[in-house]
Amino acid sequence: MKPRNTDQAKPVGTGYGRLLAGSLALLAMLVSCATLEQLAPPVDPMLVELGAIGPPDIAALTHGREVYLTNCVRCHGPEPVARYSLHRWPSIIDRMAKRAKLKVDEEADVLAYVLAARRASDFRMMPQPPPAGPR
Repeated sequence: MKPRNTDQAKPVGTGYGRLLAGSLALLAMLVSCATLEQLAPPVDPMLVELGAIGPPDIAALTHGREVYLTNCVRCHGPEPVARYSLHRWPSIIDRMAKRAKLKVDEEADVLAYVLAARRASDFRMMPQPPPAGPR
């Protein structure tokens, strides 16, 4: 058996290389103009309420956000959820899930999260009526 040469650099597609690439992508995202909350909003009551198709599943949405943030940064920074329409996200997630080798439940949770976050983003951008004051 040949001794393993541990001095060789690992290619970017494996172990340390992927970790390094993900870390660099995350660092670039953090020093950019957009905040993490703008790119991938946290799972809050509004996101849960607006994003639920059927009974709200906070655990699935939270898991979807975690998978979105950890797996997307392996190859590129996370896309801001507001960048794509509700109609485009399903095909994007389907294509990227295959590349990232996501499990079926991970893909479903990521899709649920980005759709919920997109809906919440749309609602937050709508003009809100002024608060009712004393008359």
